[in-house]
Amino acid sequence: MTERLAELEDRVARLEAAGPAGAEAHEPDRDADDPDLLPWAVRGLREHLPLPGGSVLYAGDVRVGGASYSYQWERETAYLTEGDWDDAAERLAAVAHPVRTRILRRLLEAPATAAELVEEGAVSSTGAAYHHLGALHAAGWTGKSPAGAHHVRPARVVALLTLILATDE
Repeated sequence: MTERLAELEDRVARLEAAGPAGAEAHEPDRDADDPDLLPWAVRGLREHLPLPGGSVLYAGDVRVGGASYSYQWERETAYLTEGDWDDAAERLAAVAHPVRTRILRRLLEAPATAAELVEEGAVSSTGAAYHHLGALHAAGWTGKSPAGAHHVRPARVVALLTLILATDE
């Protein structure tokens, strides 16, 4: 009975450490060899893509703005830790601005022209709209239709929402 109680207390502590519903925390090296104690996504990653150094995966199945996006991306740990981070820093810097996050959030709802972004109050002027849209486009976050409407590139929707999720407490 004492052993069972200790196991239950340990399990409750792990659940409380997991944070909000849907989130799963895992302490590094703790129970790393016991698959039953790992978050479900990590178990799946290890089963489907066992790599000696491990890997990082993000995935999503999103319905937003009347469109659906299903996407997953995986890279081996060494690829991420040993590669050059300068391009990643530029892509992150492009979205690390309040006006640009407002623009991206608006563009998730539907494509919009620079004039529409100004009319809706996402930006203060067309000059500011083009400046920020240019930075987002150069970093690969947005695209533009021949009619002039800007949109979040489909391959970036889940990535963008993953960045937002990563900042969640």
